[in-house]
Amino acid sequence: MKTGLLRQKKSRFFPAHAAIAVLALAGAIGLQWLWQSILPPGTESWRLYFAAVLLSATAWLTSTAWLHASLAGGHSTTSRTLLQAVADIAASAFAMFILTQGHTSPLALGGLLPLVPLLLAIAAPSALLLLATALTSRDNRSNPPQYSQNSSGTFRFIILAALLVSLSFIAAQPLPENSPPRTSNPQTRDGQQPQSKI
Repeated sequence: MKTGLLRQKKSRFFPAHAAIAVLALAGAIGLQWLWQSILPPGTESWRLYFAAVLLSATAWLTSTAWLHASLAGGHSTTSRTLLQAVADIAASAFAMFILTQGHTSPLALGGLLPLVPLLLAIAAPSALLLLATALTSRDNRSNPPQYSQNSSGTFRFIILAALLVSLSFIAAQPLPENSPPRTSNPQTRDGQQPQSKI
């Protein structure tokens, strides 16, 4: 009976968990090329924030890959999975907020803007899958998980908090004087508003 239960858990969302685990790990590896980004003049003081964002983002993607790899093996509890889903929903909402700023975001000045859609592309499906897993899973007290979900889950919460705080610090930074102004109204070379064509 125990073997059958484990096989049922593995076969239910195994492909989806495995796919997200692979994508998250690939994102963590591909994210390293952003270390080559050159900060524009006037943003040298942001270097520490950018390093914190890259480090925490790499750690979060790696922990996400580990989480879904563990869930693919059938190790899950409903309460912990729901908490992880809520955390990923928060990460998705924050990423969407930053995306609304577009190229005027301070993240774009340092070349970190590609990080935001990557965060959204992993966090959103991860949240949906974790919700589905939590709603369909059943705690089996006679067969506890083979790893410490309390410690690993708490560690992932801390990583995500560090990532969101680092992104918030950069998003709140004032743009340097030589950066393009945050305006949505285009102007001509003479500084006048262009007339709409009828």
